[in-house]
Amino acid sequence: MEDNKNYHFLIVTEDTEKIKKYSLTREKIRIYGTIALVILLSLIVAAGFFMHDYLKVAQNIKPAQKKYIITKNQNLKLRQENEKLYNKLRMAQLNFISWKKNVNRKLRNINSKIGHISRLYNIDKPIGGIEDEKKVNDELILKMLENNEIDVLTSINGNINRQLGSLNWILIKEQRYIIKRFIYNRGLKFLVPVKNPRITSYYGKRWDPFNGYYLFHRGVDYGGSHGTPVFASENGRVLWAGNVNQYGKIVIINHSAHVSTRYAHLSSISVKNNQRVNKGDLIGFIGSSGRATASHLHFEVRINGEVIDPLNIL
Repeated sequence: MEDNKNYHFLIVTEDTEKIKKYSLTREKIRIYGTIALVILLSLIVAAGFFMHDYLKVAQNIKPAQKKYIITKNQNLKLRQENEKLYNKLRMAQLNFISWKKNVNRKLRNINSKIGHISRLYNIDKPIGGIEDEKKVNDELILKMLENNEIDVLTSINGNINRQLGSLNWILIKEQRYIIKRFIYNRGLKFLVPVKNPRITSYYGKRWDPFNGYYLFHRGVDYGGSHGTPVFASENGRVLWAGNVNQYGKIVIINHSAHVSTRYAHLSSISVKNNQRVNKGDLIGFIGSSGRATASHLHFEVRINGEVIDPLNIL
């Protein structure tokens, strides 16, 4: 009887015009209370499990956090070292620019002294400039030889040549260091990419048959008949196998993060992009595709995208 007893709840608004009445029996109140208690206890149990898992995960990630901190500190140290190296490189560049300006100044001084001596020798310049500069210079040099008065110019020229020789020595030594660091120290030993090699054009400046003046040749050309096999010079992965403008049909192979080779003007290609190749694997055949006057293989070697003479590593 008690369970059927009703309990009334009145909700009155501020203006007291509306009054809402809710009636619940004691049994319903007991049921709703039990449900609420069960939900509350479930939440407490779930929170306990969650806290347990959280503490367990937190305990497990402590080593990872420690490793992260160590790695972060190492990266910071490497970044600082890179900044130091960059500053040194920048200083070297500034020193080189200063040296270049100094050489240019000395060259201007030489021209100025030649002009001054020419006037002392009464080799007059006609109004409007020298009519035949080579003739005047030759005449001046002859007079200076006759009078044994070229010591000053010889000294200045010798100084410039010594500086140029020092710079060339530094650059050669630096290139050898770079090749040693990125190639030999990494165990890379490149092979000539064709059998019975016959070089038809070397690395460096050469006469360009298309333009009619000298251009820098970025690789070595190997002569060969159309269809002669071309082989991978070292182990690596094919970065590109297809057409590229003046190269024609070309295969580019990455041998490391820093070193790559290029095989250009092919008639056909035997590999695909991202394919792994081994030293000596067939990658294509000699042709004359792209900017070429005859069948040959154009072979390039690059370190960090900058070309080097392939003969330095073959």
